[in-house]
Amino acid sequence: MKNAFSIFLIGTALFFANATTRAQTPSDFLPSESVFDTLSADLKINGKDGPVEVAVGERITISWESEGAKRCKGNWSRNDLKLNGKITGRLGSSVVNSIIVRIACIDADGNREDDSVALKITGSTPPPFKNPVNPTPSSPTPPPADQPIIISSCGEITKSGKYILARNLLSVNADCLSIYDTTEVHLDCRDYSISVNPNGRGFIPIDIKRVENFSIESCQLKIPKQEPWSGFEFTIKIRDSKNGEIKKNIFENTSVPVSSSTHITIRDNRFADSVYVQDYTTGSIIENNIFSLSYEHDVTPSGMVELNFGSYNQVRGNKINGGAKGIMAEQIRADDGILLQYESFDRIEKNFVENNYDCGIETVGTITDTTIKNNHTKNNGECGIGGWYWSSWKGNVVSENIVENSPKMFQFSRIYGFRSTGWDPLQKLPADQSVIFQDNIFTGNKFVNARVTPFDYPSSLITINLPTQSGTGDVRLPLLSELIVKNNTFSNNDFSTTLKAPLFAPTGMIVDGGGNICAKSSEPDYPLACGRGQ
Repeated sequence: MKNAFSIFLIGTALFFANATTRAQTPSDFLPSESVFDTLSADLKINGKDGPVEVAVGERITISWESEGAKRCKGNWSRNDLKLNGKITGRLGSSVVNSIIVRIACIDADGNREDDSVALKITGSTPPPFKNPVNPTPSSPTPPPADQPIIISSCGEITKSGKYILARNLLSVNADCLSIYDTTEVHLDCRDYSISVNPNGRGFIPIDIKRVENFSIESCQLKIPKQEPWSGFEFTIKIRDSKNGEIKKNIFENTSVPVSSSTHITIRDNRFADSVYVQDYTTGSIIENNIFSLSYEHDVTPSGMVELNFGSYNQVRGNKINGGAKGIMAEQIRADDGILLQYESFDRIEKNFVENNYDCGIETVGTITDTTIKNNHTKNNGECGIGGWYWSSWKGNVVSENIVENSPKMFQFSRIYGFRSTGWDPLQKLPADQSVIFQDNIFTGNKFVNARVTPFDYPSSLITINLPTQSGTGDVRLPLLSELIVKNNTFSNNDFSTTLKAPLFAPTGMIVDGGGNICAKSSEPDYPLACGRGQ
């Protein structure tokens, strides 16, 4: 007899449950993420690639096919899936939400292919239609008019439609355009500007709250330079929204914050003396933007692009110039080019990141199942790629990156202890339970024009030891039993022979995948063959 089962939604993950399965966490996913033509995975819900909308209580069918795969996993089951299969059940939850159903497959070489379907779960299934005795026809909601709505003054937008600017807008003592509690709003500024009185600090040219399916295009959003400079002002702010696109805009002297949102695309914009920061946001895409910082003031943003407390985000194809001299001793302008803090399942690829006084790409806190691939970092004062503050790394892939003119290619360590549950601004994160550097892959990376300094640095510094110093909000320091460092593979990396061989500690956490180039080390049991002169 077949086991009966139901489908449960917990948080934002989908689970099939029967007598033998348990919910899986993101850390159960396959760690690597390289896509090759010989490997494919195709996922469908109710026979569709998505997005798919179903009601609580309806039956759904999840089907998948793979080619060239050795193993497949989905975020509805802890166990491995069949390479091709189908499962059907009812939505056994009262939770109404939008989620992403995912499958990941790997081949025998560890290459990975993913597919996903957006699933929107609405309220209960409506009752069957009954023709009333005296029907009262309802007025259908008209679609957005083909004719755009002309905007010639500041105000509120709470209805769907296509909006265009007729002229530049200026607000003296309030936000200019407030867009909230609506759907299908598309604004084309036609290269006009939206601004606020420079003396009205705190007001926002465009404020977006609780909006679904929207776009902002071809706007000039600028904040006048002021003396004394006291920090970035906002020109657009996005909160609690989803399925939005910000494209072909010009931002000057501003910060663009996005929070508690899903599927926001930031594309083809120019950020002049401006930064992008997102918090608690999933499924975003930041691509093909130009970021630059040239302020003469001592501006020190943590990152030109900063992602915090989210997942499944992508940063790709951007040109990022932090405007610094690339010297750690001169901490002016950008600290890092790209900064990730407590993120998972992100992809950082094909970005050109230069002129930061710390690192091209830096991480803070726990980073899992993230790919950093095909990036080029240049003239950064500390390292190309690294992380140390509250750092834990698991299941990440760092591949085919070029690090140019920096003192170190990679730098990883652990500074500071354990934080308690809910230490973050929205009190959502769990407490720290271990210090981890495990199951990471570093392959095909190249160190070009390694910078020689008086400090005689090794070409990379990866030392994961117990921290001895507590940071803000720490509750205690970790114990030796809470240090998990193992199975980190290094293959085909060119560490350069200009600087000393990479320093690893403990050396037992390193797996030599072969093909590495480095200087010879004086350590008798050096973990890479290149350091042993082999």
